[in-house]
Amino acid sequence: MNGAARAARAFRALEQRLQRGALAVLPAAVARRALPALRRAAQPLRRGLATPLYLRHRIATWDGPCEGRSVRVACWAKRDAPPLLLPLFLDGLGDDGTPAPRTTWHEARWFRPAHFTGRGADAWLVETTPALAPRLRKAGFWIVPALVRYAAPLASVRAALERPGHSLRSDLLRIESRGLATRALPYDASLSRTFYARYLRTFSERRFGERGEPTTFAEVDRLFASGFALAVDRPGAPEPDALAILHERGGTLFIAKLGVRDGDVALARDGTLAAIYRGALAWAQGRGLERIDAGRSLPWRGHPGARYKQKWALRPAPDPTQTLEYGVRPTDPEGAIARRLAEAQLIVREPAGLRALTRDGLRRLDERLPTPGRGKEGDAR
Repeated sequence: MNGAARAARAFRALEQRLQRGALAVLPAAVARRALPALRRAAQPLRRGLATPLYLRHRIATWDGPCEGRSVRVACWAKRDAPPLLLPLFLDGLGDDGTPAPRTTWHEARWFRPAHFTGRGADAWLVETTPALAPRLRKAGFWIVPALVRYAAPLASVRAALERPGHSLRSDLLRIESRGLATRALPYDASLSRTFYARYLRTFSERRFGERGEPTTFAEVDRLFASGFALAVDRPGAPEPDALAILHERGGTLFIAKLGVRDGDVALARDGTLAAIYRGALAWAQGRGLERIDAGRSLPWRGHPGARYKQKWALRPAPDPTQTLEYGVRPTDPEGAIARRLAEAQLIVREPAGLRALTRDGLRRLDERLPTPGRGKEGDAR
């Protein structure tokens, strides 16, 4: 690990220690006001420390199929693993039986947008950070956040429940048919360890594998200590089917982390996630809150996690805490890769807000997404 990476990790650890200390010594009402101010103050420092991590990387070219033709995607990234967006560009990076793309590594380059041309690539995928992203935008790249928050006014979520679509109606019927109920639990050190080991980590590993966002126990424990847990109980079950960590900040209820018991994905499909969302809404209503924030999802509207949030009337919102973004540039804005990105409704960050690629607006990015407000914390996926 180089010096810049060590400095960024050390700052993040210090930030978490300060937040833990504030929770330990300050009254709860004071902490609720102090912690958001601490996070806002840390944001420019966190992004500044992250910038050196995106100054020099190796280039990899990925050759594989896309919509029945062979394409090449050039990636400039700090990891050896494929960037999270790469499966949108190429077939064969999932479990569909398609042969895996061929990877070729090239020399390392310093950050210069002019370097990200040529090599016969059909598209470029560049890891970047908000401090450097404007230079890529000027060079014709689309800027894509690594993760996108989903939030909405409480009234919008209430309206979705009153007039549910077919999918949401099915989820609500599962809650009733299985007799699922939710209850709020205060912070408990033993429950915190159980949630992290048996609910959160196992669920993330089952759903996302190595792509799951790494989350430390210290971070989860801090989130729990600043809020509460919501348990989903099924009649006759000795343990909750699902647990979520929620907390309140500035009139918004955040669903920060969630998981199902022992990572059992079947439980997630059995109404437990819907029970968490409905239970969170009921709790927020009881507290007179104005908004609900269901955390972050991968940055395309066709992603299963994003679709799930959208059926609850939650909408993409900017996330000022993000330090990883992508520069995306297909060489042909009407070619196979661009069409694939439009079909997935890739979310692009512009100075005016978030937009989604569409088949009719690939060149102009002309679909403006509603941005219901800036989130501050939490990343349930």
